[in-house]
Amino acid sequence: MVNGMFFFLGSVALLSAARDVRMLVRGGLFGVHRIARHLWRMCFGLFIASGSLFLGQQQVFPALLRKTNVLFIPAILPLILMIFWLVRIRFTNAYKRKSMPRGGDVYSLRT
Repeated sequence: MVNGMFFFLGSVALLSAARDVRMLVRGGLFGVHRIARHLWRMCFGLFIASGSLFLGQQQVFPALLRKTNVLFIPAILPLILMIFWLVRIRFTNAYKRKSMPRGGDVYSLRT
């Protein structure tokens, strides 16, 4: 079991490193692609951490929670939310590039 997890995490790290090299060669990411990359990295890290807590350390939770298998919900929730937000950001107009006002202070009110 442990060897399989090391192989899985090593594969994810290798895939991420390959995509970083590809991104550097192309000159960087902007806009939607940058937001999606950040979202993927942060949510995947949260998914690994929540899985380690809720599934890997079940003995710290009350027996009632362990018997009902309710701990699977917070362990899988970051993965589900990541998929939802990646689809929303990449394939809809939910994230549009907003232009900053020219001239003057950004926080000042126009009079």
